[in-house]
Amino acid sequence: MADTEKAELTLLSFVRPVNREVTRQNPLALEELSCKRGDVNFYLLVNRRHKSLRVLDYRIGNYQLKRNALDYLAKEQGLRKIYTLVEKQDSNSWRTVGFSREAVVPGYFRTADAYVMSRVYDEEGQPLTGGLSKVAVAHDIPEAKKPRKPSGLKLKVVIDPDRIQKVLHAKDTTEFYTPFGKGIQGPDVLVSAALDRKKFWVAGEINDSFGHAKVDLLSTPTTRREVYVCVFALKELFDRLEEHDVGSIFAFTSVENDLLGEVFASAGFRHTGQLTRHVCLNEDELEDMHTWHVRIAYPM
Repeated sequence: MADTEKAELTLLSFVRPVNREVTRQNPLALEELSCKRGDVNFYLLVNRRHKSLRVLDYRIGNYQLKRNALDYLAKEQGLRKIYTLVEKQDSNSWRTVGFSREAVVPGYFRTADAYVMSRVYDEEGQPLTGGLSKVAVAHDIPEAKKPRKPSGLKLKVVIDPDRIQKVLHAKDTTEFYTPFGKGIQGPDVLVSAALDRKKFWVAGEINDSFGHAKVDLLSTPTTRREVYVCVFALKELFDRLEEHDVGSIFAFTSVENDLLGEVFASAGFRHTGQLTRHVCLNEDELEDMHTWHVRIAYPM
């Protein structure tokens, strides 16, 4: 066995699950793994639902060694994608070891943008030859519509954690939803929009450290009128996020559903990239996601 391979396997032997008992009780929670060895400091968020892994890694280290260790982990865990959000100065280092830049999230680090760097794998756990450029397919970007507030629309804000969990685990909650932060962190606030005895939900997950929030449509609109319902629910959510000093908001939507993207475009979001093979549906069907971003003013 080559010395480099021994080093990679040695590194993997230091990967440990983060001890969060409550994580295993939440079917939507991310599995947390950590590894601290020498100049390598990994914090890994495994999403088994979508066969992906997100790397939280803020320490300078041997990128080739880290990449090779992640390749081993992807094959061992049956993962189809590994990605990380990094500042611009770190993106080139990830690029040199086979990661591809897919999207940008402006203001993600409060004063700096984040670049989404990704690496994808085939059914056998092998990295795709040629990277994402060989498999990426451009998709049309949904156009914004001028929203009209439907008469009779009722908006309600929910911050109760138990109520939020019930909504997240409801049968009609979209399968695209996934938490983004560490551990069991999920939405901090929901907004329900009720119209014609039907409810739509939008969610906001806040990162206080960086002053940003990820928002999700938990309900899928099927008509233009329902698109407008979701737009006004998002605008109500904006007001609540401003109260938490959130200035940057981002979101992901399926490229296969134009109405989902139309909601964000109509609410003022800008398209900032596409995430290739980012979610896994029906066990092995991989789907791309649009990336959206909008800035809102900090409260005075």
